[in-house]
Amino acid sequence: MRTNLKRLVGMVLLMVLTFFVANSSFAEYMIWSGADPTTNLWSSAANWVGGVRPNFNDIASFTNDASSTQQPDTYGANNTGMGLDFQTSGWTLYNTGVGAYIRVDAGLLINSLGSGVNRVYQKITTSGSVGDIPVTVDANSTIVFLGGYYLFGDRVVYKGGGTIVWDGPDDTYVAYNPCVLSNDLSIIINSEIGIGWFRVTEGTIGGNGIARGYNYATSEIGGNATLSPGGNGEFGDLIGTFTMKANSATVRHHLILKTGCTLKIEFDSVGNSDKLLYSGYGGGKVTIESGCTLSMYGGEFIDDGTYDVVANEATDMTNISGTFSTVTFNDAALDAEHFTVDYGTDAITVTVTGLGKPKGTVVFIQ
Repeated sequence: MRTNLKRLVGMVLLMVLTFFVANSSFAEYMIWSGADPTTNLWSSAANWVGGVRPNFNDIASFTNDASSTQQPDTYGANNTGMGLDFQTSGWTLYNTGVGAYIRVDAGLLINSLGSGVNRVYQKITTSGSVGDIPVTVDANSTIVFLGGYYLFGDRVVYKGGGTIVWDGPDDTYVAYNPCVLSNDLSIIINSEIGIGWFRVTEGTIGGNGIARGYNYATSEIGGNATLSPGGNGEFGDLIGTFTMKANSATVRHHLILKTGCTLKIEFDSVGNSDKLLYSGYGGGKVTIESGCTLSMYGGEFIDDGTYDVVANEATDMTNISGTFSTVTFNDAALDAEHFTVDYGTDAITVTVTGLGKPKGTVVFIQ
């Protein structure tokens, strides 16, 4: 009896030990010093505090003043099973070689903290292991992924309040899973990427790029979330088109603007506006639920004309349904004298009248 009890206790202890060893809370933070006077290579142990570079289940951490520390170059190296932790901003993670990637396993983290911009030129990927992948960006921080981005955990949970920019090569995949935002985080998509599907109730999604939804899934943007086509002026043109489409031309992906969602559309003074462009391949559709807001912004002058604010890639795709419960301009109630909103099954248009620049006075000289 005592022997069996000892075996049982031993098995329980082994299971607990295995769990804690696998848990990322035991990951060690390896701090970049950039102290090697001969090279800025990531692979040089002399560039890391303690003389040891990050290995499996470690977290590469950047804590120094980036302006006075040499920037790291992975030079085509593949770094597996590690997190990425920018405690300060101003870092550029170079890749002067070919094919470098950093694999962030589920449970490990990506941080971009401090005040400023961090840039990553490596592909960020995972091994496909289960579990959440936390990505935290501070309110005054921006992280720009320029080398591709492939996260395949149970969920990718973005939080913090800053800005994430996907501006890398086209045809990369963010995730075959839901992208979940929290707090007032902004995601700007300026390339063509696959997003799995959105499950968003907070934050802002926009950009001048293309998001391809996974086959036969549904993206939902609701709660307090904002869909804001166009960039922010620094990362992508302020006025632009954001495209949501299926992963391929033979399948469908639904987009639902759920109750509480806001579509933000900006106008310039020379006949341009933001646009949400959608493709209904394979029977996909965009649905606007009751309780959504169309929030429009512009300066003193907007050229008269009719603007597509929601449209299909092809005019024969009649798959847009629903209306906005609230429509505003510059946060005020819409002036029907100057704005008319028309709902069609292949486009939602806004007609602007009487806000163009006044004509100049013609003076005849005798």
